[in-house]
Amino acid sequence: MGLLNVFSRNKAGADCFLALDIGTEFVKVLVFRYDKDHQRGIIIGYGQARQQLGHMNSGAVSDIGGVIET
Repeated sequence: MGLLNVFSRNKAGADCFLALDIGTEFVKVLVFRYDKDHQRGIIIGYGQARQQLGHMNSGAVSDIGGVIET
């Protein structure tokens, strides 16, 4: 299954998507809209927030509540 197949399972009418990267040091997010006519993503917004000490340990979540809050 290719990446574009994910978009075909999209709920009717929705065209915005969220990519989330939960890393050891930062949580990063990308909000984009998929343009079906040109078959590409158009970035609407992005951001990042630093994880607090103790939220992650050796690449694994150690405080799920803290990670969710971040």
